[in-house]
Amino acid sequence: EEQYLKISEFRSPQFLQNGPVLFRVRVDNQGKHFLKAGGKILIINMFGQKIGILSVPQQNILANSSRLYKEIVFPETLLLGPYVAELKMDNISGPAVRTAFFVLPLKQFSVAAIILIFLLIIKKRIKIRLGRLRQSKEKHR
Repeated sequence: EEQYLKISEFRSPQFLQNGPVLFRVRVDNQGKHFLKAGGKILIINMFGQKIGILSVPQQNILANSSRLYKEIVFPETLLLGPYVAELKMDNISGPAVRTAFFVLPLKQFSVAAIILIFLLIIKKRIKIRLGRLRQSKEKHR
């Protein structure tokens, strides 16, 4: 059986500061008749756990044309680290198509880093003052 449907595009932003994650899928119909295409996107975290399944709605694709799905959204907002998304279309044989993205909430990390640096400076100053107090007590003995 000849394969007329083909995934020509599957992508998301490669780097994000937070969710949601937007996916673009383009399916080409290289046949002479309209065909239906639909499927699923599986979201996998850095530990290999499946954390989400998104539906790619089944739609008609006219002969010798393509269908762009651009409003497929993974709604999770609390994300951190690398993720892989696998696209498997129902009427397309072969392995799943993959794309990867990385989420790092820079704003939250910068605030945490500034607070940590501030606390370390305070700790160092307290140690210096305690050392001076001990030295002055030893001198007065």
